[in-house]
Amino acid sequence: VPKELMSDLETRTSLRLCGLPQDFNGQMLKDCLDAMGLSGFFDFVYVPIYLPAGNHISFAYGFVNCVSAAAGQQLVSALACNDEVRFNVQWSTTQGLDSFIHKYRNCSIMHKSIPKECKPILLQNGVEVSFPKPTKKLEKPRHRTTMIPPCRFVMERLSRPPLKASCTDA
Repeated sequence: VPKELMSDLETRTSLRLCGLPQDFNGQMLKDCLDAMGLSGFFDFVYVPIYLPAGNHISFAYGFVNCVSAAAGQQLVSALACNDEVRFNVQWSTTQGLDSFIHKYRNCSIMHKSIPKECKPILLQNGVEVSFPKPTKKLEKPRHRTTMIPPCRFVMERLSRPPLKASCTDA
């Protein structure tokens, strides 16, 4: 692990995974990580989805919060060593489970009209648990009739260097 990331490893737990397939959702990302033997290493998964007219297309990135900084490093190493799964792994700007809960519990993506597979997933010991109830009335999301290309957002984020880990770090 590069020296400049060592101090981050002691406190950071939240990762952004870029380069996901467009047909991926949060459950698929969770299942992928579970299949890699990482169940229980993370407590939050979310893949933002574009929701026009019933089409569920991801923006090709997702968020994972690990249960500890050590679990985060193990997840980074596992992804670096997996030849079948190639994601660009970066630190998320949102850090920690409480921050993700705060960010999404009152978000329109949690509205009852949104399909479950499009919502964030909260986990405890690898098992899905209910998201905390909102503290205010949730507005129904407004759907655009055309997709705003995620390219600028994704390209800005992809320009950040990915986290490096070698297979010997595991």
